[in-house]
This record gives sequence, structure tokens and C-alpha cells, in this order.
Amino acid sequence: MNAEWQTLKAVQESRRTIRRGTPYFSDQKRNFYAHAGLSKNEAEVRADAGRVFLGYSEKRLKEIESWLMKPW
Repeated sequence: MNAEWQTLKAVQESRRTIRRGTPYFSDQKRNFYAHAGLSKNEAEVRADAGRVFLGYSEKRLKEIESWLMKPW
């Protein structure tokens, strides 16, 4: 990893081969809650000087905030 923010999904995809064309169902709001807020589409990670930092994508903050305000 480098010192730039990357989504967990990007890190995961860079480390393994993804089967292309495999159908799947994805509900981003459900995944966010099911993965304790660490869904790979919303969370970002970066490494710097031997430390790992985790945060939410600024592009997704409004949507995450709406989920937290209305989880149902």
C-alpha cells in the first residue's frame, strides 16, 4: 500500500483476481450495516510510515450520513 487513500475494494481487487461476469446481488446500505460500517465500497485505507489509517470516502459521506439518519 502507498500513502494515498484507496477504497478497500480497490485494495482487495489489486491483491487477487476477480471473476468477471459473475452475477451477484448487492445492496450497499445493507452491506454497510452488515459489515459494521466497513463495507469495501465506502471505507478507504492508506498506509503511511508503517501505520494503517481507515476512513470513509469523502465522495460517499452524504449517502452514509443518510443511512445513519434513516437506517430502515
